[in-house]
Order: sequence, then C-alpha cells, then structure tokens
Amino acid sequence: MAYFYLDTTALVKRYGPEIGTAKVNDLIGHKSNTIVIGEVGSLELYYVLNKKFRLGEITRDDLYTAIFTFELDVHQGVFQFLGLDHQTIKNSKILTLKYGNLRANQAIHLAMILTLSALKPTMVATDGTLLSICQEEGIKVLDPQKEASG
Repeated sequence: MAYFYLDTTALVKRYGPEIGTAKVNDLIGHKSNTIVIGEVGSLELYYVLNKKFRLGEITRDDLYTAIFTFELDVHQGVFQFLGLDHQTIKNSKILTLKYGNLRANQAIHLAMILTLSALKPTMVATDGTLLSICQEEGIKVLDPQKEASG
C-alpha cells in the first residue's frame, strides 16, 4: 500500500481541469493508494475555489459542482484525514523556525506528513518551497504538474 499526502495545491486539481489534474486523479483512482489530507486542507480548498470564482476563473456552477464533488468524495471515504491538534501546531511552529521561508500553511502540511513518516508517504504538491523542504526532511515528493508535462 502506498500513502500519498495531498496539500491544497494538489487537492484543488481534483476539482477542476488544470495541469496535473490527470495525475492527481490517477493517484486517487488506484485502490491500493491511501490518500491523506489534512482537515485544514478542506478549508483551504473552499478558499481556493471561492477565490477562483471571485476572480472569474470559474463560474458559480463550477464552484458548487466542485464543492459538491469534494463533499461526495469525503462521504465515500476517498480521503483519510489528519486533524489539526496541539502537537501539530507545536511541530509547525518548530518547523517555521527551522525553515525561515516556510509559511504557516506549509508548516502545517509538513508537520502533518511528518507524523506519517513510518508509512513512507509521498508529498503531492506543486509548491516548490514545500517540496524542497520535504526532500530535506527525507520525504518523497511528487509534483503532479511536472509529472504531467514530462
């Protein structure tokens, strides 16, 4: 069984066509893969989708379809969720101090995937800073945009 942690930059690809969507859907479609997201990722997903709507990148129907599809995926057990607890916040703070260029949301995702390290998960993201730091921490990485183009 392979474990994949999707940050928001990868998760959003599931709910609208863009570079990397096919790769993310392929990962999710393989039943032998366990797809993990942080609970905070669902909030970030709503934010990103709503921002795309406000900027005119997607229609209101696209927004509601994406949200409905995400909630259906959640209901069907497509994702395993990691909660945001006191220890994750503490670890995120430490990571923020360790890596000066790590933003808060990146630190939270990094802290969450580090809790899975015994399972040898792969971080799926398009955020170059996060991917680079994951590699420094010994985590396998996959950028679905790069996988799609090459």
